[in-house]
Amino acid sequence: MKVIYFINWPVTYFRLFFCLLFVVSCSYNEPPLKNTKTNPIKIEKKEPQEVLVKGKIKKNSNLADTLEKMGFSQVETHRIIKAASPYVNFSRLKENTEVFKKTGADPLVSLEVLLSWHKRVLVEKDAKGNWVAKRKNLPIEIKTRKFRGIVEESLWNSAIKAGLDPVVIEKLVQIFAWEIDFNREVLPVDTWRFTVEEKWAGGKRVSWGNILVAEYKNGNNIYEAVRYPSGDDGEYYDLKGKSLKKKFLKSPLRFGRITSRFTRRRFHPILKIRRPHYGVDYAAPRGTPVFAVGDGRIRSMRYSRASGKTITITHNSYYRTAYKHLNNFHPKLKRRKFVKQGQVIGYVGSTGLSTGPHLHFEFYERGRYVDPLGRKFPQLKKIKKKNLLAFELFSKKIWASLPDRGLPILVAKKEDGKKEGKDL
Repeated sequence: MKVIYFINWPVTYFRLFFCLLFVVSCSYNEPPLKNTKTNPIKIEKKEPQEVLVKGKIKKNSNLADTLEKMGFSQVETHRIIKAASPYVNFSRLKENTEVFKKTGADPLVSLEVLLSWHKRVLVEKDAKGNWVAKRKNLPIEIKTRKFRGIVEESLWNSAIKAGLDPVVIEKLVQIFAWEIDFNREVLPVDTWRFTVEEKWAGGKRVSWGNILVAEYKNGNNIYEAVRYPSGDDGEYYDLKGKSLKKKFLKSPLRFGRITSRFTRRRFHPILKIRRPHYGVDYAAPRGTPVFAVGDGRIRSMRYSRASGKTITITHNSYYRTAYKHLNNFHPKLKRRKFVKQGQVIGYVGSTGLSTGPHLHFEFYERGRYVDPLGRKFPQLKKIKKKNLLAFELFSKKIWASLPDRGLPILVAKKEDGKKEGKDL
C-alpha cells in the first residue's frame, strides 16, 4: 500500500525563517558603548521639621508640673531645673509664665523660659547629652513719641477717648502729683503735652519708658517737668532746677471725687447729727489703691466700729496721716514697717460707719487736725549750683523735643493729629 504525505509548504517555510532568525541573533555580539556616563538618581532625605510646643504655668502650679505636662519625664525635668537654677528663681515664677519646647531631629532641640518681655533662659543639650542653660535677652531699642491734648471732662476720660495707654496717663499724673490734685483741680480747658520713651524688642513695642519732658497747663498756671539726669536714676525738676517732689502728695488717690471737705460742722448722714468733719472724703470704686502721701512708719493698723479698717502713718515728730474705711490693708504691710511716698498701703472700701465706698483722709500737724487741701509743703531738693549750668543746657535741648502747642484740639491727640490706637 502506498502512503502519500502531504506537506504544508507555507507553514514549513515560516518555521525555517524563525529558526534562522534565532541563530543569527544568538551569534551577534553588541559592540561596547564608548564614553558612556551613568547618572545615579539622587534621593533627597528630608530633615524633620522643627515643631514649637507652648506651655504656661497655671495657677497653683510650678515649672516642674508644666514640663511634665509638656512630655518630659521626671528625670529630664529634674535635670532641666538643675541646669536653669542659676538663672531662674523658681519661687518667683508667676502664673502664665510661658515655656517653649522646640523639637526637631534630636528629638529635642531646646527649651526656653520667658521671664519677661525681653529676659529669657535657654536650656539645651550639649554634645555629651547634658543640659546646659544660658541667658538669652532680646536687645532693647528706645524710641520716643510725642503727645498733646486738652481735657474735656477729666484728664483720664479725655486721654482714654484718644486711645492713650492707661500706663502713660498714670505716669503723667505721678509727675505732677505734688503740684496738682487731679481729684479737684483739673479744669475742662487744661492742656498737656509730653514726650515719652517707647521700648521695642523683637520688632514690636513691649513697654513704655520714662516721660522725658512734660508740660501741664492748669487754668492760668503752667507746670513744667524735665527728667534729669537721663536714665533710671533721673528725677523731675522744673526749668529753674527745683524738684517737683515735695514732702507730701496732694492726694492719697490718683483719681477720685471729693464728696466732703474739712469742716467744723457737718451733718452726719448716718448718725443724723451735726458734728466736726476733720478730714477729706474721696469717693472712688471699691478696691481703688490708696497711697501713702509721704515717707513714714506704720503707727497702727486696726479696725474700729466707726472708722472701719484704718491705717495711721507717722511721718516725723511733726506730721501724721490717717486713712479710714479701707476695704483691705496691703498684704505686705505690718505695724512699725517703713513705707515710702506713693506706696500702696490699702484699698478703698466702706467699712465702719459708711454709706458707700470712699476714703476718709486725715492730716495731723503737731497732733492737731489740719485741712490738707489748704496746706503748701516745701520742696525736698533742687539742682546744686555747680550742676546748674549742665542742667540748663540739658533742659533746653530736651524741651525742644516737646510737640508744639498748636491750635486748640478737642481730644488728646498724637503729634500728627491722628488718634493713637492701643497695641499693647
